[in-house]
Amino acid sequence: MLHMMCMRLGSTYSELKSQGVGGKHANYIDSLPFVWNKFEQAGYVTLYAEDGLVAGGDTFHTDFYGFEQPPVHHYMRPFWQAAAENITRPGCLGTMPEHKHVFRYVEQFLSVNNGSRAAGYPAHIPRFAFAFVSGSADNDLTSLSQFDDDLFTWLEKLQRSGLLERTVVIVVGDHGPSYGPRRHTMLGKTEERLPLLVVSVPTWFAERHPEMTKNLATNSDRLVTPLDVHQTLLDILDVTAQVPATICSLHRVGD
Repeated sequence: MLHMMCMRLGSTYSELKSQGVGGKHANYIDSLPFVWNKFEQAGYVTLYAEDGLVAGGDTFHTDFYGFEQPPVHHYMRPFWQAAAENITRPGCLGTMPEHKHVFRYVEQFLSVNNGSRAAGYPAHIPRFAFAFVSGSADNDLTSLSQFDDDLFTWLEKLQRSGLLERTVVIVVGDHGPSYGPRRHTMLGKTEERLPLLVVSVPTWFAERHPEMTKNLATNSDRLVTPLDVHQTLLDILDVTAQVPATICSLHRVGD
């Protein structure tokens, strides 16, 4: 979670604590400079979605006091609060795991308005989505494998629909399972130290910004931090100011 806070704010956790917004000094964090605020100021419609809210506190209610007002245009927390009594088993709402509800929420947000209720914005409206998925990150190998399959299926569906040709997608995973007996095996120790960072850009973006695309390829062999990802989002915002693009950032944690 701390990695994700750095990514969204461009600040370290120590810097946040020095401002008195974490731990016993927690206060509302509406005034912090979240990256989605910059996109909203540039005319983007914004979304934040997270799973696992029913089982416990979310990212902003564990070490922080949360928001006094909804931080984005489309905020998934009220949905989970309303759905709490319908949770059939840990990690699931109805017959679907919580992460699939997040995928569907983001997909509907990104889809172009074609007259259906599932898609509410015309193609020229730029959108920024930040999804945080953690509810499936347990020590059940079947669950972890199922999440991988679901993520692949979802991204493949976005590609077939044409969404990836107008959307910059960033997928981040900080590490594998970091607790439980499997973590003490050789495979578990290896997985705990294997972060993931995948960036997909539309064809037109790569052709129009070859230098940025080249830098992405070069940096794939370098140490990259959440602060670098934050700056990358701001750079994308700068270069797409004249041709607004849709941006989707999906963060997957391992514990």
